[in-house]
Amino acid sequence: SGKIENLQLNKLVDSDEHNRFIGDDITPGTTNITWRYTKWTLSGTHLMIVLAGFTGTEFGAGELNITINLPAWIKSKIYPIASEHTPLVSMVNATARATGVAYDSPRFVLIKSSSSGNPITIENIDVVNSQHVNQYVFRIQFDLVIE
Repeated sequence: SGKIENLQLNKLVDSDEHNRFIGDDITPGTTNITWRYTKWTLSGTHLMIVLAGFTGTEFGAGELNITINLPAWIKSKIYPIASEHTPLVSMVNATARATGVAYDSPRFVLIKSSSSGNPITIENIDVVNSQHVNQYVFRIQFDLVIE
């Protein structure tokens, strides 16, 4: 029938015995934001990191700094595209909307530090909630392919 039955993705592993279909919650630790969705998932070679929430607070450029706790073997497969000043992995425009205000798209960067443990962080490089409204809703999404 061509149908795959009883496929258990959580048991598929790579040549190093790493599970390739996993994910976990992200604990942003950032105050003044009500988080609605904070997760990372790895589906085969596709790593997705998503954070969504709302705030009434304005954050200046560089004020948001969120660490993403990934397994070391996944972090070892993430390579910065630029490292002269900041080990930049990716940059995205967040989808954002404020009540009664036009759409906004602050930029966020995904950074892999060369410091101990190679932390992966998300930082804002634009002002978030520049209109300083009480219902500023946003979604940050990074899509990466790892080997």
